[in-house]
Amino acid sequence: GSRGAADDAGARLNQSVQPPPPKRSQSRNPVPSSRDPAAMMRSSGVALALVAAWSHQPRLADAQAAKVTITSPRARSKRERSMDATTGGGGGTIDGDLEVYDSIFAERNLTLIVGETSPDKKNPVFWTEGPLWYGLEAETGMVYFSDTVYDITFELNPRTLELRKFLEGEGGCDELERKWRAEPGTNGLATGEAHREMYVARHGARTVEQLDVVTRQWRRLASHYNGMRLNSPNDLVKHGYYLYFTDPIYGFLEKKRFYDDTYTDHSANEHGTGYKGVYRLDLRRNKLQLLDSTLSRPNGIQVSKDGSKLYVSDCCQGTFNDECVQGTMRWIVMEFKPNDAGEPVLSKRRTIEAKHPDGSQTKGCADGFALYETTDADGNEKAFIVGSCPGGLCIVDTSGQGKMVARLNTKEVVSNVAFGMDGYAYITGRAGVWRIKYGERAEGADADVVKEKEEEEEEEENARRREADEAKQVEKSKAEAGSSEATAEAAEADEELLVMRPKQEKPKKKKGGMFGWGKKKEEL
Repeated sequence: GSRGAADDAGARLNQSVQPPPPKRSQSRNPVPSSRDPAAMMRSSGVALALVAAWSHQPRLADAQAAKVTITSPRARSKRERSMDATTGGGGGTIDGDLEVYDSIFAERNLTLIVGETSPDKKNPVFWTEGPLWYGLEAETGMVYFSDTVYDITFELNPRTLELRKFLEGEGGCDELERKWRAEPGTNGLATGEAHREMYVARHGARTVEQLDVVTRQWRRLASHYNGMRLNSPNDLVKHGYYLYFTDPIYGFLEKKRFYDDTYTDHSANEHGTGYKGVYRLDLRRNKLQLLDSTLSRPNGIQVSKDGSKLYVSDCCQGTFNDECVQGTMRWIVMEFKPNDAGEPVLSKRRTIEAKHPDGSQTKGCADGFALYETTDADGNEKAFIVGSCPGGLCIVDTSGQGKMVARLNTKEVVSNVAFGMDGYAYITGRAGVWRIKYGERAEGADADVVKEKEEEEEEEENARRREADEAKQVEKSKAEAGSSEATAEAAEADEELLVMRPKQEKPKKKKGGMFGWGKKKEEL
């Protein structure tokens, strides 16, 4: 479709925000390097997961920690044990708290709904991103997602699983860029309250734009900040009059170097903003505000239902950046309070961090995610991050200090998650799209909890018995040691008595013995 006039929202910079680094050259797009090292597939920047519907209230427990570092759940321990999960192309195990997992998901397996498992058939997708439930009803809603490599935005009918191309070649690249750019397509997708417009991160064009889904007309919302061209908007989410989005560097990835490394940072310094940003766009005033410029790879983004908290993931890949090494899982929580004018102002920020036990050997990163907001049995309001992470799909409890509580280990790299109104969560990633039921307890989950409790009680009873046996053995050993010591002391005392007792001379035997035997002949 045709593109509307560009709005340079960056010209209206909010002066209260920390200014970005000095402006770099904006003369032209980067020219790809002639270097051609062994290509590697990366878990690229991911797109939006718009949480469209569930009946829980949108508040979170207050969190006060400035930064919290936690470790990943342990597999196959008492409460944190693994369960087999066949997942149709994304199979693996579940690590962590099964009770929390079962309170969110109604199944323990993913089902492949887009993608081709047969090597004899061409896969219609390469790297899927930005799952979006579009529609107000389960009976009529559709699922949209991007393929950033093939430059296609797909429409999926969740009832028939019919797949069709919704947009093609609309990522915004020109022909020259398309020859070298690894991900020319659209990325994050979001929708507004009217459900006629769609907000799109046009990865190739390096812009954020609004699309009228009926007329297919584009309207550009953001392309520059403070006079500098954006890097490559990745993921976005809308709340009220505000559109939040991340702007990492994945638009600078090259086909011959399809992996994250320092060359993308150099391209951002030379042809972009010079940093990786998190932004908020006021759609009423067309004012763009920089919220953060400190993250290494800001990627997934979501906002709480009440708009008081913003969640951003930091996608750590490779080993070239000591502050963001492969295997690190990191999520930022920004809390806002309204000022006198009623506008949200950043008041607090904290970090939730975890490490995958396999470290840099594990594929994937803290990429796109969805929020699952609920109320527990005690009436406490909680929010869980459900999204991509090294090794698969993670569940992160954001309340309190925050911690990762469960992970579904998958065979394929996950990029993002969206909850649909039809009771399914839709998951994008490498070479496919999957779904899994949510909102009900998994079949057999209660029985598993009872069984697990019985196993724990049996383990505790066995532990008590072992402790009792060990205590008896210790007492027995002490008794035996005491008896041996007493015997030794008695023997030593007898020996001392023998030494002290005077020697008695033995009576001399009479020669010849009885009956005079042995007498000399002369005596006879």
